[in-house]
Amino acid sequence: MENTTNQSNFEDIWALIEPDVLTILLSKKSVASNRLKHSMNSTIRKILRKCDQEFIEFIYEKAVDVLLDHVRNIMTSFCGMENDCCLFVSNFNKQWALFKKTCNKLAQLHKPTEGLFFKWGCYWSMGIHNIGLIAWHDAMTKEDFQEYLMSALMDLVHKIRRGEQNKEILNDMTQALENLSVIYSTEFLNEPGDITYEDLLLEELFEPVMQTYDEIEDIYSEINELDDALRIMENIVKLCRMDKVWIEAVFAEDVANSFSSDILEAYFEPLKPTILRNLDRLFEEDRHEALSSLYFIFKYINDGVDMEKLTSKFDSIVQSETNEIASKSAGTDQVVEALAKLYSKMCNMIKTIFRGDITFLDMLKKTVAPILNQKTGPNSPCTSPEILAKLLDNLMRKEDLAESEIMEELDRIGPAYQILLEKDFFERFHILLTAKRLRQKIHRSLKLEEGLLQRLPEWEMGDLTLRCNIKAMIEDVQISNKVLERFNTMKNGFGYVFTAQVMKSQAWPIHSTDNTKIELSGELKVALDKYESIHNHFYNDRKLIWNYLHSTGEIQINYSNKPYLLSMNTYQMAIMLLFEKNNHLGFTDIKETLTIPEETLVDQLACLVESKLLFAHPMVFNDTCQLSLNFEYSDAKTRVQIPSIPAHREEFIEKTQDTEIVLNSKVFHREGCNR
Repeated sequence: MENTTNQSNFEDIWALIEPDVLTILLSKKSVASNRLKHSMNSTIRKILRKCDQEFIEFIYEKAVDVLLDHVRNIMTSFCGMENDCCLFVSNFNKQWALFKKTCNKLAQLHKPTEGLFFKWGCYWSMGIHNIGLIAWHDAMTKEDFQEYLMSALMDLVHKIRRGEQNKEILNDMTQALENLSVIYSTEFLNEPGDITYEDLLLEELFEPVMQTYDEIEDIYSEINELDDALRIMENIVKLCRMDKVWIEAVFAEDVANSFSSDILEAYFEPLKPTILRNLDRLFEEDRHEALSSLYFIFKYINDGVDMEKLTSKFDSIVQSETNEIASKSAGTDQVVEALAKLYSKMCNMIKTIFRGDITFLDMLKKTVAPILNQKTGPNSPCTSPEILAKLLDNLMRKEDLAESEIMEELDRIGPAYQILLEKDFFERFHILLTAKRLRQKIHRSLKLEEGLLQRLPEWEMGDLTLRCNIKAMIEDVQISNKVLERFNTMKNGFGYVFTAQVMKSQAWPIHSTDNTKIELSGELKVALDKYESIHNHFYNDRKLIWNYLHSTGEIQINYSNKPYLLSMNTYQMAIMLLFEKNNHLGFTDIKETLTIPEETLVDQLACLVESKLLFAHPMVFNDTCQLSLNFEYSDAKTRVQIPSIPAHREEFIEKTQDTEIVLNSKVFHREGCNR
């Protein structure tokens, strides 16, 4: 039977399709129901039986009308969003994504029509996806939606230019432009007057962007002074940098680079002669923003000649300042400090102004490093590592500066570590001085010590062992404070103040490991036993070994004309306590009673004799030597500090001890690495 193709039959079949199509368009479900699939497939079979050109064109026109109405309804949801560009663009992306899902549902149900050949030999390739694209394109242009969307995108550009850019804004712009590229560049948009994606961006986005640069230039019709030229350049570069952010994010890096190059070349050329004539002045007056703008421009439009002028000027300034510092007094602490601050200052300039450019950094290192690492003689060590370490140490002890100011000062010195040749020498001194501050409780705060520790990686201080040891020392101080706090709450009315410092032997660079047992008695023994008990209760995995040479206490003497409070180490206390029942003792008696190593005992007796607490007969510490109390002892102060090092050795030890420790640590470190 021949198929009849009249309009009424077409309308009847469409009446069967339309409710199901609308159900899919308005459905929020991701998959259509089985009933709907069965209904649609049944309808599609009817369409296939009535497969002529006129009927297919009728169905196509109906599908376009339905989708167009649906898209128009979607666009009414944007009412009230015109003044909120972020919300408008975000909602556009969301609605477009939902519309694509709807088209996918319809396409799945109409799958039997894909690849359908018309009986006259024509191939019908207009699938449901392309019908949806045309519907969305037509709705955008007819409903003025395109104007609102491009205005919202332009507002996003202004936000980025004001420094308000964030990932969400850039992601929304990227997604919106990807969606527009699909809507405006499809091959099925062949109607006269259809705008292309490229034309849309040029007219609606890039032309307003370009107009802003013209407005900046128009502010100054004539450039007579350097400040005018710099103001124009800085404003144009600032805008260009912001535009580069969004262009690179939503298009591609090469597009952004090409845009920047064209903009800068067009607007910088009239300013160039005035600015380059005053290049010296920009450095002298620390015009950092202008120098940063120049660097940005030369990176994009320069053939290398102008950039060479910038690098040469920087190099000459570094050389001039370095030579001026070195000529004052080579090898002094002031020279090392000045060089360190110069290096830090220039490093910061390279980082912030010249974007960390390795060319500038190499110039800086090449000029400053030889002077900083200079030796006073062919066989003498370089003193800069020790001086730098002591500079940091002195800053960490400053009482007249706030901790934030101390950290700023540290940042002006620390980066010079990067160009030291004797890095390990500096590191050993640094850990030794840090240990002294913590052990002697002359540090400002543990927070400040932790702040310095965090700076070390920034200064490329890569010795992990050193950083771990410093961290362990800080933790030891924290543990000591906690144990001591508990001890003080449980000391049961001791008549004196007791403090203790717990130190891991592997972490602390203590030059003396003399842990000889001393037979202590009385309240001191009770206090030590109590402290050990509390410590072991909370930290039973750490065995305590008392280091008496570095332990100090105070005792009061009453045998002199007036009482004195004497501060001394534990060895000296043990010696003096032996004289409670004896006015005279032999050297041999003291040695055998306390079992102190003879070398240590000699040093401690010498300190007591030099302080005039004891007399020695003869003045040679051997088996014939007799020691006695000085009942005529007197001092201008009532609180007296007894030195732990004899006067005849103190000056020598003070000068050589730290260096010997560092050198020994250095040798050991190298030998360990070679194994």
